[in-house]
Amino acid sequence: MAAGTWLTPSEAAVARGVNVSTVRRRLRRPELPHARRRAPGESWCTWEIPLSSLVELGMCTPDSASPREMAGRVHEVEAELAAARTRLEDLQAALDRMETLYERQQQLLDRYMVGAA
Repeated sequence: MAAGTWLTPSEAAVARGVNVSTVRRRLRRPELPHARRRAPGESWCTWEIPLSSLVELGMCTPDSASPREMAGRVHEVEAELAAARTRLEDLQAALDRMETLYERQQQLLDRYMVGAA
């Protein structure tokens, strides 16, 4: 990765393997040297963090993945998450069917027990 590479807080979090809130806390303290706002004076704008600062603090190594590689990995993880959510929905639907079947069986058993008495 080039020495002049700047990362957003999200990219820095991926590079570090931490939650983006951790990076934002370090920005507020301020613990990331040379970090800057893209539009100085605007509190709402995105931060830029030099990769060299992350390396200097030991937050990542110089051979860490590039932002493009990190974005690719993020897309892979998002796809895995979408597949997991779909599987969860399928399992929830199956559980709902099982619960309905169980309730129906309980009703039939209750009728049988009343008729047998």
